[in-house]
Amino acid sequence: MAKLKRATASIDANANPSVQIDWDAFALPMLYFRGADQEILTNQAFQRIYGQGKVQIAPPRSGNVIPLKSRPLTENLLKNPGRHEAVDLNVGNGTRCVDIEVIESTHEPSQTFGIIYDLEEKRKLERELIESHMELTKLHEVLVQSSKLSQLGELSTGIAHELNQPLQAILGYSQELKHIGMAAEQSQEFLEEIERAAKKMSEISNSLRAFARKSSDAAIETSVIQVAQDAIKMTRHSLLESNVDVQFYPPAHQLFFKANPTQLEQVIVNFMTNARDAIVSTGRRGLITVRFREHDEAFFLEIQDNGCGMDEETKAKIFDPFFTTKPVGKGTGLGLNISFGICQKFGIRIEVESELKLGTVFRLRFPKDKTKQ
Repeated sequence: MAKLKRATASIDANANPSVQIDWDAFALPMLYFRGADQEILTNQAFQRIYGQGKVQIAPPRSGNVIPLKSRPLTENLLKNPGRHEAVDLNVGNGTRCVDIEVIESTHEPSQTFGIIYDLEEKRKLERELIESHMELTKLHEVLVQSSKLSQLGELSTGIAHELNQPLQAILGYSQELKHIGMAAEQSQEFLEEIERAAKKMSEISNSLRAFARKSSDAAIETSVIQVAQDAIKMTRHSLLESNVDVQFYPPAHQLFFKANPTQLEQVIVNFMTNARDAIVSTGRRGLITVRFREHDEAFFLEIQDNGCGMDEETKAKIFDPFFTTKPVGKGTGLGLNISFGICQKFGIRIEVESELKLGTVFRLRFPKDKTKQ
């Protein structure tokens, strides 16, 4: 229970000579509940902040101001010193939401006081924090989407090549059917090849649309092996053009994890393209190895390259926003930061091992309690 110090001046010597504290010396706004009818007196700090006039207390956010003496809630407050309660405080024509802490005088038990803590500023700050959080969330969504589109731009040559192969097959077989007479059996074979090529183009197109569109944060049971395969397909031609081979070692059985498959693919594509750039910087032929490992409590997806590697100082900064070792115009420094945020959201831990001139391993740890074997 808070204590009030004794002073020589009184609140109102004529009305209540027993009050012997100088409460106007207190910087906090205060109320004094006097007499059986609970008349409310105020100190100077209160009057400076809220003005002068009759003080009434109402339930928070209510439309009707209720006198203190008719408030069961406030009566309970007065019976329980030390308790806090949020109320609407009406002084004159103004109403503010405040928190009242009720205390008793240490030298006069019948004297009850209320210390006022203004909640409006607190609520204003809370609203500003919520709005700032919403703005940051929207900005993060924009950056994630921008990063995905940037990746598609980098991979566009490879994507065009992937589409061109089945397209050429369709054109070739169509020309054969149009200009050369052939047996029905051979015509059927050509039509089947055209159908297979068209389906391949459709799969590539659907994969691109899924990757490029704005995805929700909804987590579903996802085959991590399938996501890794899709990411390799997405980056394969870009890697081949950069003189980088890929070796993929899938496990013997499916591994599932509850996450967003499109966002998880974005993470793996980020790691693959970073591995490619690390290899290209060395000027030698490269190799990226994608493999899975299993342990009792988790399974791991590893993406290993034989690129330039990193020292400890660089490794400590790679997930910082806008940090990049690439030349100006060659990277935003957001890819790994966004990947870190996605993994953190779904409970995936990222481990990194790297050594200068030898290469880097990015390892994604998936807890098994979130998997379906």
